[in-house]
Amino acid sequence: MKAEGEVFQYEKGFYHGKVCIFDEKRAHLGTSNFDRRSFFLNSEINCLTSDPSLVKTITTQFNEDAKASRALTLNLLHEDPQPFKRKVASWMAGLL
Repeated sequence: MKAEGEVFQYEKGFYHGKVCIFDEKRAHLGTSNFDRRSFFLNSEINCLTSDPSLVKTITTQFNEDAKASRALTLNLLHEDPQPFKRKVASWMAGLL
């Protein structure tokens, strides 16, 4: 976001997919996170494409999903919306 990228938080449930659209000419779509577990342990996959038809389809779906999302800002990320109990539960789940 500091480099003018946009990040959206989907509000109609859980959304595990990651999408990057580059100048409406290339798109990156997948489920893996950028961590060791996703790269070496989980069976996840990503796709980078420059096929115009597929990029258009991905862009159209992204725009639909963005309508059901809120744009995040650096200020929103620095707020603390999680109650203490949820933070503890999340930390414990991470340990497991």
